[in-house]
Amino acid sequence: MHAGSLFGDLVLSPETEKRSLEIKQLEEKLLDPSIENPQAVHNNLGLTYMGMGNILKSISAYQAALAIDENDPAVNMNLGIAYKHLGQFDKAVVYFQKSLDLRPNANEHYNLGNTFMKLGANHNGTAISHYKSALELDPRHRLTCMNLGTALKAGGLLDEAINFMEKAIAIAVEDGDDRDFNAHYNLANALFSRKNEGDLERAVEQYVIALELNSDDVDCRTNLGITYHALGRYTEAVDEFSTVIMLQPGDFGIHFNMANSLFDLKRLDEAITQFEEARILNSEHEDTVYNLGIALMEAKRYKEVVDLYTEFAENFPEISKTDATLHYNIGVAYSELQMNEESREEFTKSIEIDPDRPMSHLNLGNSLEALGDSKGAINSYKQAKELDGTSAIILRNLAFTLIENGELVEGIEELRAILKLSPNDLEISEYLEQCQAELRLEEQLKVEVKDGWEKVKEEPKNVVVRANLAMALRNNKQFGDACEQFEECLKLQPGHPQITGILEDCKAQFEEEKKEKEGTNLALLTIEDNSRIESGASPIYHPSAGSPGRDEGGLFNDDLGDEDEYDEELSGKGKSRARSFNMFGGGGKEKREDYEGLKGRKKR
Repeated sequence: MHAGSLFGDLVLSPETEKRSLEIKQLEEKLLDPSIENPQAVHNNLGLTYMGMGNILKSISAYQAALAIDENDPAVNMNLGIAYKHLGQFDKAVVYFQKSLDLRPNANEHYNLGNTFMKLGANHNGTAISHYKSALELDPRHRLTCMNLGTALKAGGLLDEAINFMEKAIAIAVEDGDDRDFNAHYNLANALFSRKNEGDLERAVEQYVIALELNSDDVDCRTNLGITYHALGRYTEAVDEFSTVIMLQPGDFGIHFNMANSLFDLKRLDEAITQFEEARILNSEHEDTVYNLGIALMEAKRYKEVVDLYTEFAENFPEISKTDATLHYNIGVAYSELQMNEESREEFTKSIEIDPDRPMSHLNLGNSLEALGDSKGAINSYKQAKELDGTSAIILRNLAFTLIENGELVEGIEELRAILKLSPNDLEISEYLEQCQAELRLEEQLKVEVKDGWEKVKEEPKNVVVRANLAMALRNNKQFGDACEQFEECLKLQPGHPQITGILEDCKAQFEEEKKEKEGTNLALLTIEDNSRIESGASPIYHPSAGSPGRDEGGLFNDDLGDEDEYDEELSGKGKSRARSFNMFGGGGKEKREDYEGLKGRKKR
């Protein structure tokens, strides 16, 4: 360190120092009027400036070279490369096309294909055409095979895309140079997107090979975690997401993904911690809030669920007005807390927003039943049945409620419908037999009552005839009419001890019936069913009754995103540049679910 210098003299890297010297020498040559090939000097000066990252000066040098000979294909190609790096793709196409016209070869088509890919999806077909033309001229052009695969994947042609990506890797292996991280990473992404039998396992293999070449690539490691999750290998997914968090702390999407995997491992406390961390990093991410609530629901922390969702609804009123899932989940939490009026209000809001969800109508029916409104409950169950006539749980609740409210015939029809869906349900079979026997008894009692009234008309003063009518009415649960007939019997034969005793019992039954009609509640017994439907919640998430539900498919998005694109312009020394893609920190699947709890079964 020299005296008076705080940090010492700046030292240029050997490469920078070398290029600076080259530039000085080239510029000195251009000052010599006797140089034999000034165009080559301008071109080499442009290449050196490009190597130093000074694109504007490189463009000036190439333009000077073209001023000497505008038909030099190499200079046109290099100028196209410079404009491409500058993001001026239309200008790049002009110079690449001229280079192709002057010197048709695979490299020119390859560069045009890359540039048209940069121009957007509308130019994807043109890019594919140039890549295929390049391969006609050079079938072993490895990078063209890979980028053609990328373009075909973007167009949804996954089978063809995978074929070309695999061909690119095979060429590299044959050449003894299979060290291209991007080749294996891109193939893995394509396999994940296709999802044919065995594709996810093959995707894992390709991600692992890519990570052996670059172990610190967070996108690759994240996508490997997502693939493990899709395979149900949740522990391995958690391991990958944990590593990504160490490599790239502060990315909410990685915490979100890790939470989803922990959730599926039933490690609820850890999942909740990760969802909360994701929420701290991105407080407006709707699915994080939903999934946190679902995890809290699974942990039976219902009060926290209500507080979480209610706060979210207050902070985002526009979402609250249009999101049926939000109100549905709040309703489930209130139901678990036995706050039935509040659950009724939330299920009603959910139905107002989206009337086509059968589970919303079912759970509204449960809330109404718990509030003593059996008629309203039956109407809700019937609406649920109209939307899903194959749900045994809906049919069960409807059948039991109808039967308990005296609609025996209609209830029996619903029990029969359940047995059509589940012929081996012994419980329902036995209950159906019981109800059918009860129906036969009711029909018999109706006949006895009818005959009794006829006989009373014939012999109004006959105590035995009137007493038999009273007993038939009582057996038919017409307690009020039965009491009146027993009282008539006592008028005909005052103080009769047996009739007096039966009358007192009948009056007690009549009073009990009136109390029930005034609002005695029938309890609900909820079914805990931990099966999961497609996430529906999602996702990774799509559980059904008794577990977090997922709304229309949802933990992870199916697409892992764009893969890295190769950008090797073949200007003597190719230069590759990866364009990373992050789905929630490299790749993540969203989980958006209904918590489909409380698909209750009525207690008989």
